[in-house]
Amino acid sequence: MPEKGHSYHSAPETEEIMGVADLIEVKGQTPKQGGGGARERWMDKKKRRVYEWDSQHGELEVYRASDGEHIGSVVHQTGVELKPAVKGRNIKRYL
Repeated sequence: MPEKGHSYHSAPETEEIMGVADLIEVKGQTPKQGGGGARERWMDKKKRRVYEWDSQHGELEVYRASDGEHIGSVVHQTGVELKPAVKGRNIKRYL
């Protein structure tokens, strides 16, 4: 749920992301829509996947680290896939 008085979801702390094991917090580079800095970002221990916080929907977006291709969205508490990959969505220029 969004915080009271806000229309966005605050990013969880790394320890609160129970659904994905061994995440490492890294510097975000993808700009947030409407400004306000960069999206919060994590990588898995093997550095094969990039996880970015979607503050509008309150979910983790998953991308392949090699080419930035979107893999899908997951629930940060459980790791359960919420949405499949969106064709054409990638973060290649922000890797």
